[in-house]
Amino acid sequence: MKRFRKGQKGFTLIELLIVIIIIGILAAIAIPMFLNQRDKAKESAVKEGVHSIQVGVQSYAVDNNDAYPAGADVEQDEAVGALVDNWPKNPWSSTGAYMTNDASQGNFAYSNPTTDSFRLIGYGKTSGATVRPIITVP
Repeated sequence: MKRFRKGQKGFTLIELLIVIIIIGILAAIAIPMFLNQRDKAKESAVKEGVHSIQVGVQSYAVDNNDAYPAGADVEQDEAVGALVDNWPKNPWSSTGAYMTNDASQGNFAYSNPTTDSFRLIGYGKTSGATVRPIITVP
């Protein structure tokens, strides 16, 4: 093992502590930003899923004399579900469940007040007791 000779120096304890503190500060900044990106990705998945369902609803209307479907027809195994190639999954579901017509986290709500219009709302992360809508079509 080499020994230090006169004139050679190593790092002092203070220098090592300063480096460790700087690394800790950088980690404290980066980790919350990383965790927030996961929620943004899930919200993007909901937006993409709502868009797929919107295309299915509009395809249904084209096939049925411009009449939009009733709420019960906008589900995976119903009339609109047959027009959507891959029915979107709920990104917040740990079981891999599909999106449903339900105003809850990761799902959508479909309503058609008249046969010539409709509203489709995608819901994001739950904050407290409320679910935040992230996209509304049209």
